[in-house]
Amino acid sequence: GVYLNLTPSLHCTSRKGSRSSAVTSLVATMVGGGVLSLPYALSRAGILLGLFYLFLSGILSAFSIRLLFSCARRSGATTYEEVALKAFGAPAKYFTIMLVVLLTFLAMVAYMILARDL
Repeated sequence: GVYLNLTPSLHCTSRKGSRSSAVTSLVATMVGGGVLSLPYALSRAGILLGLFYLFLSGILSAFSIRLLFSCARRSGATTYEEVALKAFGAPAKYFTIMLVVLLTFLAMVAYMILARDL
């Protein structure tokens, strides 16, 4: 098949990634997209309104991560899905999974649009 010609082979230990390398790659990708799109967003909103939105976004992000950490520590959960399950039950767990998949898909779409515009 298609995978027979990969060098090194698919099962080679040098092809394996670690959790830290995956997180680093994801963070670098997110920061890169933000750095490229932030000037455009500020130019469209205006400097004062843009900075206000940026500041508000930072405050809301800090609040939401504190809330998430608090819920995770109190419940013993280690993932978004576990927090949702322990706080709201099984339907919330599946809704959270759907939101994470949707977020990942929309991030891919945003990066494709960003790459096209460059």
